[in-house]
Parts: sequence; C-alpha cells; structure tokens
Amino acid sequence: MSAWTTTLRPGLRLSFDGEQFTVAEIEGRRILLQQAAVAGLPKWRQVEISALLAHPTTQVLVDTPEEETAAAAVLGSLEDSEDDALTARFRHIQEVCTGYKLGSAELALEGEPRPDYAPGVPLMGPSPVMVDTRLVVTRRA
Repeated sequence: MSAWTTTLRPGLRLSFDGEQFTVAEIEGRRILLQQAAVAGLPKWRQVEISALLAHPTTQVLVDTPEEETAAAAVLGSLEDSEDDALTARFRHIQEVCTGYKLGSAELALEGEPRPDYAPGVPLMGPSPVMVDTRLVVTRRA
C-alpha cells in the first residue's frame, strides 16, 4: 500500500458515513459539507474535522496521483555540470530576491551585495537584475 496526501479544502469531494459530499467551508475545527447529487434544496452537514478524518467510512474521492520520483533522488542523480548550473541559477535567484547569493547578509560572499542587487534598490523594467526572462522575480523586502 502506498500513502499519499491531499489538501483538505473547499471543493474537495469525499465520502462520509455512506454519503457523498463536497467540502463547502472550513471554520476552525468544524467543516461544512454539502451533500452531492441531491435534487431540490441542498442538504448540509457540519462535523468536527477530527471526527470526519477519524471516521472509518471517510474516503477522499480524488484520483490517486501517479507515483513520482522524489525530488531528492532527481537532484542526487545530476551530473556535476548540471549541479553546478542549477546552483548558479539558484544563487542568481537568491541574489535578485535578497541581494545575496547565499540568501542573507550573515552569509554574504566577498563583494556582496553588488550595487544592482542591494536590498532597497527598486526592481524596474528590463535591467541588469532581470538577466534571464524565464525567471520569476518578486520584490525583495
């Protein structure tokens, strides 16, 4: 048997106590369920999340995802040149987001932060900061 997880969220379909429901709302420890496939007015049921998850008949009605190779296994199988290229790209993203290739002033390398990447410098349009247009850049604090 393999285990997988899914997020308990509004819109999730599940079976509980012999009936099919859709999660309508989650509020604190309670969850509001709308009965599926009911003609006329919708039927609602409110239960404690712990009771729902512990109940022996509860089943999540989503397709089991295909098994994937773990990210650690993929990263561990990279050739040295691929690993170096990935590290360089990651450090570039860190530098754009934080001003430092290793992500913080405490770990600053010699010469950091560079003027174009220093914290507080606004990110504007096409600039040296946005060298690779395939990267998603967010504002640094």
